[in-house]
Amino acid sequence: KGNVYLNLCIVFFLTGMWHGAAWNFIIWGLWNGFFRILERINIKHQLIKFKVPIAIKYVFTMLIVMIGWVLFRSTTLQGGMDYYRSMFGIGVSFTDVDTWVSLKENYVVLVIACLCSTPVFKCLKEKVDQTKLAVSADILKVVVYLALLAFSVSYLVMGAHNPFIYFNF
Repeated sequence: KGNVYLNLCIVFFLTGMWHGAAWNFIIWGLWNGFFRILERINIKHQLIKFKVPIAIKYVFTMLIVMIGWVLFRSTTLQGGMDYYRSMFGIGVSFTDVDTWVSLKENYVVLVIACLCSTPVFKCLKEKVDQTKLAVSADILKVVVYLALLAFSVSYLVMGAHNPFIYFNF
């Protein structure tokens, strides 16, 4: 009951506060709430009258999520703003050696992340389910998940010390 949009603002404000009493977390919560409210308004009032291609919806969603996670990951609001400037090439040289070295070291992760953020695997599964290979596809899915788990664990083990985030609170 009451104003749904105000309630959503309060919930996402409290979500940001719950993750940490710092401006970057509060703005991160409100950022997510803002787009949830926009989505709800569009569903109710049909502001976008034309059909948006699914690929554009995925790209837009990933862009919004990535921009939001910068605030969540930053230790300070200023650090987030610096990261945004770097992300969008404002005041940063594209010949910065550290940036290219980091990208070169993590290209496998970048490719996997890009593939997994699209509906490619869902489309492949639908095509395989229509063939006689459905049982093989289920076995292959388990193997792929185990390989991704092993890759993720090895990546974490080889990286710097990264304690569970909620131990900080």
